[in-house]
Amino acid sequence: MEFYEYSRDLHRHPICWQSENPDCYPHFHKSIELVYVLQGSLSAVLNGSTHQVSQGQILIVPGYTIHSFKMTGGTRTWVCTIPQEVIAAFKTVLSSYTFARAVVDAGDGGMEEQGHILWCFKEIYQCLEEGSAIAGHAHMMGCAYLILGWIMEHAGLVPAVRGKNGSFAREVLEYLEDHYLECCDLEEISGHFGYSKSRFSHIFNEIFGCRLIEYVNGLRCTHAMALIEAGEKSMTDIAMESGFETTRTFYRAFRKYYGAAPGDMRRAC
Repeated sequence: MEFYEYSRDLHRHPICWQSENPDCYPHFHKSIELVYVLQGSLSAVLNGSTHQVSQGQILIVPGYTIHSFKMTGGTRTWVCTIPQEVIAAFKTVLSSYTFARAVVDAGDGGMEEQGHILWCFKEIYQCLEEGSAIAGHAHMMGCAYLILGWIMEHAGLVPAVRGKNGSFAREVLEYLEDHYLECCDLEEISGHFGYSKSRFSHIFNEIFGCRLIEYVNGLRCTHAMALIEAGEKSMTDIAMESGFETTRTFYRAFRKYYGAAPGDMRRAC
């Protein structure tokens, strides 16, 4: 049974990390995921299709694609996820098209290009290590645009054809992305998608692996964290502007999500 990895989608910037033998169970998220194999090989299953990825190749996992990995011993990779929300220039295109190839040679354009793409991965990682300064965030965005531009050029694009579950998941996540600062009442949302409250809750839990309120509160907490980092508003204003009805609910949800109180996070900024 695949699950929705919602923690991956709550980031509002690209993330990169190194991994060794990173087997993973079937899961999906709306962020684009790229796996650059530095050493060894991996077997990947994307929506039921198996792909072999060797050293010097990049696996491309489009958003909402159910995927799993199986590695051979000694496999080393760089992994990068890029939220679609931060790539406005590509988001419209990728809403109707997907990548024609799931695997591309990192050196398709020669060793110089191969080093260039790997450099972008490392730069994003370094920015995350050094903190979330505005200059670092802008640099990460620039690297993400370079990576995706290169990937689109070398993998090509074809019209997207999505299965029933993938389309439903996409519609639900996009609806919540647009409305999480509002009430997000279960009855209203279930009615919007043509289900009873109990049926919609069951389907949501089955596909996404969490309750609706948990996912919505996660979105609200990341919004609140951005306001906290800006440092210009009171906690009461932040709670209200992030969609919470009371400060008590805000503090409880924030502590559950981040493991710390909002005030502690502000002092750490």
